[in-house]
Amino acid sequence: MQTPKRKEKKPIKKSALILGLALLIALAAASLLLVFSKKEEAKPYIKPVELTNAIVREAEIADIMAIEVHLNGEEDYTLVNQEGLLYLEHATEPIDAAMAYNIFSALTPLSAEATLTDDMTPYLDHLDDFGFDAPLMRLNIAYSNGDTLEIKVGDQAPDNGHRYMLLSGDNHLYLCTTALYDAMFFNYRLFARAESLHMNPARIDLITVEKADGMPVFGYRLAEKTDDESAALENSFFLTAPVSYPASREWTAPILTALQHFVLGPAIAEDTPENRALYGLTEPEYVLTVHQTAGFETVTDEEGIISRVWAEESTHTLALGGAYNDTINYLAYNGGLHWFNRYQLAFVYDMKPLETLEKKPLDVPLLRVKCLAIDEDQYEISHAEQTDENGEILTDSVGNTLYTFTILKNGEPYDALLFESRYASFSQTAVSGILPASFEATDDITKTITITFSAGEQRVITLMPFDVLHNAVGVDGVYLHYLIQGAMSF
Repeated sequence: MQTPKRKEKKPIKKSALILGLALLIALAAASLLLVFSKKEEAKPYIKPVELTNAIVREAEIADIMAIEVHLNGEEDYTLVNQEGLLYLEHATEPIDAAMAYNIFSALTPLSAEATLTDDMTPYLDHLDDFGFDAPLMRLNIAYSNGDTLEIKVGDQAPDNGHRYMLLSGDNHLYLCTTALYDAMFFNYRLFARAESLHMNPARIDLITVEKADGMPVFGYRLAEKTDDESAALENSFFLTAPVSYPASREWTAPILTALQHFVLGPAIAEDTPENRALYGLTEPEYVLTVHQTAGFETVTDEEGIISRVWAEESTHTLALGGAYNDTINYLAYNGGLHWFNRYQLAFVYDMKPLETLEKKPLDVPLLRVKCLAIDEDQYEISHAEQTDENGEILTDSVGNTLYTFTILKNGEPYDALLFESRYASFSQTAVSGILPASFEATDDITKTITITFSAGEQRVITLMPFDVLHNAVGVDGVYLHYLIQGAMSF
């Protein structure tokens, strides 16, 4: 029997093997692509547009009755319009006027940065891609004619940073204005009215402004104050930096007034390193410190009753930081970060300290002078209130108390009326100009005038030759001005 022959296997060619593997890989890739393309559809994309800022709802302030505010992750609240003032629902005091102004400005009229599409229908299945499934902010506005409007603000658009906005009854897709977002995106607690720090000119004795590193910019120290609280703006101050020199009341009175009327804006965050970095307060632009002495203050209660109350010593330290807009800046105070109106503290930002120097170094009200010494002559001054036959204090036509002065010159009685007349002219002597930086004081003093204040402090004015026509004027040893020779005569 013959044994059948086996067929020999032909070897597989290398090129065929490579081709087969390539086909398998291609099929696998095609399968994966098919699977993933079925699982994920392309997201809607709207072509970037030019920002045109169009009005989308006309309205006047009186047209708005109420605004319901719903912020993602925050408590809801309602603002009610009462004759142009906005109140939190059930509140008895209106919200801060500046914040109310921003809200009304954003809604009357309501504008959009741009219209992205006039037909949202193709995108209704993709609202989550615009952030409208859980809007960042939702406003419900009730109008006086019975209309209502819902505004939804969603995610940021990728091309310009503005947020998407939808309006009820409107098939357009808009970009929300920055004004609307900035005005409304606040926790209701931030709508608290501004707070006064109760800085009383009658008690302020030290004002300093420093840079973040503690470098002095300028400062004022009380030199002498009146016992009359109503005349506190007339208190005398010394400039303490960049030089020590009497300051003009023409400058210090407006500063005291600004501090008296300063109000702290709403709190926006706790004072933490993270929040300071966020609001430009890690290294504040300026640090303002105001110290107040302890003392009695005159206060008027809600019923108009005037009384005197004791106020403890206090210090207010305000770190002034970054800008919110052209008017509003941020500050840190007493554990919180706040807004404040930059123009209320304009003297901090615009101050040129050397311009505030006293140009009339003898200008001290006579009521505050205890002794005036001019070279070898010494005048001692005392005064008493004038009264009528019933013991009532007399006043002039504008209500100023009238006084009778008694003057002793070198221990001998001196004509009080003559002294008052001479002092009135003498005290208003003004310097002629500023000494050059090259001027060096010598020991050649030709006149010395010493003013002793009622509280005991002294101001010493000295004159020495500057040129053939002028004397250099020194105040407590600091020479900054010159004066025509013979001008400072009593």
